[in-house]
Amino acid sequence: MAVFLAFERLDQARTDKETREVLADALGAFGFEYFIAGSRRIDPHDFDRMLLLDGWPSRWRKQYRGDNLLQKDPIARHARRSLDPFLWKDVPVQTADELRVMDLAAADYGFVSGFTVPIYGTTGYQATFSATGRDIDASRDALKAAELLALYAYRRTIRIRSESREFVLTRREREVMTWAAAGKSAWDTGEILQISEQTVKCHISSVLAKLKVCSKAQAIVESMRRGEIEP
Repeated sequence: MAVFLAFERLDQARTDKETREVLADALGAFGFEYFIAGSRRIDPHDFDRMLLLDGWPSRWRKQYRGDNLLQKDPIARHARRSLDPFLWKDVPVQTADELRVMDLAAADYGFVSGFTVPIYGTTGYQATFSATGRDIDASRDALKAAELLALYAYRRTIRIRSESREFVLTRREREVMTWAAAGKSAWDTGEILQISEQTVKCHISSVLAKLKVCSKAQAIVESMRRGEIEP
């Protein structure tokens, strides 16, 4: 019942801060002390641009960003290749650098046990959610509850960002990107929206320029991250 109450509170959240607070309370019941959600990489060196839900200690976040630990993190690597949620203890560490990241996180920040949920949308892998603590409840029911909370909070965050900011893209550009995210070609999208294929391509070019990205795939990810379109 506590999880369903958390869903109701997430529905009532109007800011990222409120979402983080609800999630911290709900996950805390299962022993999770910290959590983070990051979108699929556009620029692997632009860590802040990836962050969606930040429940990490500020000192660890600063070190993770400054030392570019994303490139050496075995959890992040495994999440991009996994369809299913997983416990950190089940992830094989492949290099000395990966081992150092895990040892550092555990020794200095208490990231002893963790659980990660890869998040997928219409275009495939979209984001990673991870939660950690010194003594988490790793029972099947607890992990299933944590997974549902992660997915719900992620989608609520995207919706809040969509509702709270002024759109950069025009209505038609958002429509084009929504269909692009669904895997439709420029010709397909033109047929659906009753515009020419060339007009669709012009809209996509405009989106690339506005979002400062180089490809349609990057534009889809960035549109979702900004809340211009929904996952």
